[in-house]
Amino acid sequence: MAVIASAFAQGAALDTVTADIAPVPATAAAGAVGKAADSGHVHPQPPMFAPTGLTGSVVASRYVGATASGAPGSGAHSLGDYTVDQTGSFWICTTAGTPGTFTQVVAGSVVGGVPVLDTTAANIVPDGQQAAGAVGKAADSGHVHPEHAYQALYLAHSGALAETFPRWGAIGTPFSSPVSGTVYCAAIPLQKGITVANITLITGTAPETGGSHGWFALLDSTLTVLAVSADKTGATFFTGSTLTTLPMGASYLVPAAGLFYIAVSITASGMPNAIGLTTATTTIGFGAIGGAVLYGTAGTQNAPPSLAAQLNGGTLTADVKASLYGYVS
Repeated sequence: MAVIASAFAQGAALDTVTADIAPVPATAAAGAVGKAADSGHVHPQPPMFAPTGLTGSVVASRYVGATASGAPGSGAHSLGDYTVDQTGSFWICTTAGTPGTFTQVVAGSVVGGVPVLDTTAANIVPDGQQAAGAVGKAADSGHVHPEHAYQALYLAHSGALAETFPRWGAIGTPFSSPVSGTVYCAAIPLQKGITVANITLITGTAPETGGSHGWFALLDSTLTVLAVSADKTGATFFTGSTLTTLPMGASYLVPAAGLFYIAVSITASGMPNAIGLTTATTTIGFGAIGGAVLYGTAGTQNAPPSLAAQLNGGTLTADVKASLYGYVS
């Protein structure tokens, strides 16, 4: 009892030998026999923290810390190590090494419990094109799956983005002896994201003669002008048996899919003809079954209309001459 009391009274000698004091917890330090460790002396941590839990989750794994961004770029890592970066992504080591191979588990896909949508422009495309999207992100409303082959424009002219109807149906010349100065409109379905820069019609064997005005335009379902070409003043532009393309004064980006119209007006002493549907086929487009008028006239307009102008008060009168084959590009 006297020896013990003396030791406490005198105070235990601390181990201050540098070699016995480990600089970091991962390094083992034995200390000196019979001496108490000072504040720098630490116990080693296990070489791998490998807790086990429920049956089936018994392999080794450890949290190895965080990075500023991305997977660790240095240091030895074991299979199953996982880390988090300060951008909100998790990484798991799938191949041990220095630094090893890490697989990203989550790429910032959840913030406050709400999925982050993929708004990268390159991942959002119109129908007919494949978009892979970004790994780990939910697609927003602009992200679409590709069209099926039968819906694509494989039979259309090169560069066509949309047609008034499939090209194989253009077997007649309904635009025969049209009225000079009258606006003829043919319905065309457009998908969201299409940019309309040009409108093309196909002329028949009868060319235009003595032309004084001529223009193409894109209208919405209310016959409001969205894009329009320059006026072919004093120029005969509807020549026989050829593609006739007019560029729009300003391209139009379709904001939402829907029904639109291609409009054409020619003022000339000799009116041309153009390729389209036959008379028998087009009767279904006159609204006889309760649908919208697909081919018709929208009043008279010699010079091109202004953007945002509504033609003929939004009224389209059915007319077989307007059942034209045309496309936008």
